[in-house]
Amino acid sequence: MKYRNIILGKFIDRPNRFIAHVDIDGCVKTVHVKNTGRCKELLLPEARVVLEKSDNPNRKTAYDLIAVYKEKLGKAKPSAVEILKAYKDEIIQSHKHKYNKTHCSIIKIIFKIIRFIFSS
Repeated sequence: MKYRNIILGKFIDRPNRFIAHVDIDGCVKTVHVKNTGRCKELLLPEARVVLEKSDNPNRKTAYDLIAVYKEKLGKAKPSAVEILKAYKDEIIQSHKHKYNKTHCSIIKIIFKIIRFIFSS
């Protein structure tokens, strides 16, 4: 997945499944959250988040929340964790020439497991 217009922000809260409030350079913005699962283990107050600014001026929110930095035990630097939901088909289609049917089935199962983990 390729992203354009990437900026960093600081997560504040998530009033519902679809939106979050993020501090972007001292200004609080409402952003769209593509993963409607809980993500409460990732979306903690003050967490650094990665946003993609939309080119569409007619959208209700100007940004999509695409990743959050998560501290890893034993690691010096936090790593970004993507929180996107249903891009498995796009990923599979864009790499279909590299995989056979078995690989595609395995990738779909992995995405189902990830979705289950983040929704429970």
